[in-house]
Amino acid sequence: DMELNDVLSFDEAIEIMDEPEYLELAPGEYDFTVRDVAFSTYEGSNKIPSCPMVEARLSVVTDEGETEIIDRFYYCRKMRYKLSSFARTLGLARVGDKITIEWKKLIEKQGRARISLREYNGKKYNQIDRYIVPADEPAPF
Repeated sequence: DMELNDVLSFDEAIEIMDEPEYLELAPGEYDFTVRDVAFSTYEGSNKIPSCPMVEARLSVVTDEGETEIIDRFYYCRKMRYKLSSFARTLGLARVGDKITIEWKKLIEKQGRARISLREYNGKKYNQIDRYIVPADEPAPF
């Protein structure tokens, strides 16, 4: 995927930059595209057990530019609704289906989400509140 001009050499002069401008989205509904997925194991917390985890890198394009949001999917019973709503917004499944999500095949698929801003350590970040199920989703069996 990477362009050759993305690569620098050790003896090349680099331009010293400030942090990249972070595009804060106004709270609302946005279309997104899945750009990448990464697999790991979540260490666990008082709310979520140690379990497999997927981090999905989602891209949102607006008139002001493009921004990326990382959303995490925890493979535990408590979080099944989130996996379900993600599968439904991408059109992979409907209520009542049983599916195994093939994460690598989701790259470049599109869905819709409600996005808000959260503040953390004095900085604001875009976050996914929930995934929006398409209005034309086929009825459950």
